[in-house]
Amino acid sequence: FGVLMSALVGIAISLSSTAIVLKTLSDRGEIQTPVGLISTGNLLFQDVYVIVLMLTLPFLTPSPDLSVTQSILKAVLGLAAMLCMVVLLRILLPRFLKILGRFGGPELVTLFAVFMAFGGATFAGIIGWPLPLGSCIAGLLLAQADLRHQLVAEITPFRDVFNALFFISLGMLVDLQFVASNWMMILLIVGTILIFKTIVTSAAIVAGGWPLRVGIHAGLGLCTVSEFGYIFLRETQKAGLLDPQLPQ
Repeated sequence: FGVLMSALVGIAISLSSTAIVLKTLSDRGEIQTPVGLISTGNLLFQDVYVIVLMLTLPFLTPSPDLSVTQSILKAVLGLAAMLCMVVLLRILLPRFLKILGRFGGPELVTLFAVFMAFGGATFAGIIGWPLPLGSCIAGLLLAQADLRHQLVAEITPFRDVFNALFFISLGMLVDLQFVASNWMMILLIVGTILIFKTIVTSAAIVAGGWPLRVGIHAGLGLCTVSEFGYIFLRETQKAGLLDPQLPQ
């Protein structure tokens, strides 16, 4: 593997699954425990970290139809358009949601949240950025609105459904023939990742001054691979930075 390919795979593997960890902590009532706070802090940092990384992808993948200078200019213009849209929505969104909540009712607010997610993905696609990045930014904007508690209450019942659909769609990307031909290697890689991430994460938490029990508990929770990690690998594969078989 080249240095860039190794770094990209390492980044994807280092991320932990927010959807799985937060649901597990919530079901066990451990969100406000030391393990929950450590895990949540790590997950939030990783989510922001991968957003920044995905913002850099257009700069790493020049278009074959454009020169390097033109590709960089296109990426810069796309980033500028995204920033302008974010600033504009930061100003207009709170007022619009207030009017929507007053006259439209909870159903319309929920529909608007879904529209924001699809709208963010569509806008990101138009300017040449990854679609999940646009949806994620739309979600972050909604999370800062005054109606965020109402949005959470309305959307939470759908969370598990959307999570299930998401992971099913990931499963549909699996090449079963490749898995059947390489199942021993895949099991070895999966086991190595889970054990290695548990050890490294636990050691880092203990080095930060937390008890060993808390470190091991949090390390076991964070040893998964993030759903954002799979998205990141798919986007890097689309950009031609990864071997097509490597994400398998």
